[in-house]
Amino acid sequence: MTGQNKLGVLGIALALTLLLIGAGSTSRSTQAQEQGGLAPTAGAPYWPVGLYWQYSVEPSPKWAPLITTQSVEYLVIGQISRSDYCHAEACFVVFVLEHFADGGLIPSIVRVHQGVVWGGPISVHFPLSVGQTVSRTFHDPFTGAETVFTAEVVRLETVELPWGSVEAFYIRYFQDGQLITELWYSPMVQNVVKWVTEQERASLERMWQFPEDVAIDWMFQQIREAAHYYRGAAIGTLTKLIDLGIAADQAQALLNELLSPSWGGIRLELG
Repeated sequence: MTGQNKLGVLGIALALTLLLIGAGSTSRSTQAQEQGGLAPTAGAPYWPVGLYWQYSVEPSPKWAPLITTQSVEYLVIGQISRSDYCHAEACFVVFVLEHFADGGLIPSIVRVHQGVVWGGPISVHFPLSVGQTVSRTFHDPFTGAETVFTAEVVRLETVELPWGSVEAFYIRYFQDGQLITELWYSPMVQNVVKWVTEQERASLERMWQFPEDVAIDWMFQQIREAAHYYRGAAIGTLTKLIDLGIAADQAQALLNELLSPSWGGIRLELG
């Protein structure tokens, strides 16, 4: 059985387990709301290595000529507490793979702070609750201009996904009073399930939980494939893995291969 097939079989079974577990906690929060009890809240998620989400991405008509991303995959590959990387909080390390309309792939590594909702222009901290607001003012040191970002957790909504419906906190972000981003965070999925910006809209297509060894093997398969399209991004991703000490030996071996004069070459160079 190939690594990719193992991902599919194990992922489906484990995803169903996650859905059943999450459904119980989500239904309880709804029941409390309907009975006039405490407002529903969502605590900080825990992302084990191997947790995976895939989103479809649709650019807005205005940005379609410039944005060609069709989908994006996220895979949790570690958790670290290095102050030079995570600042004051522990953070998750996530492998990101963007898929483009021309067949190109771009890999990268990002950090996600454990205590905040991922994806917004300013940090909204857990626990989430309806009515929660955040505001931050940024000063331009050159012009003296101020930009005010605000966020508000508006309500709990039902969001339809390809495999069913989930409850999600609807969060709006504003820049100087103008709406710029909308996110829907699901406690069951432990992540954002939908987002809308001026540039694009995206929604969750599937989520899986892979065994750690299968997840790491899959990541290196994707980096190898992406190197045929954008070797610079693949090399940067491997360098970051080595720096973080995540599968560093495998990363070094593949990096040496990509830097070798005998490496197989570029199919399509992006950018």
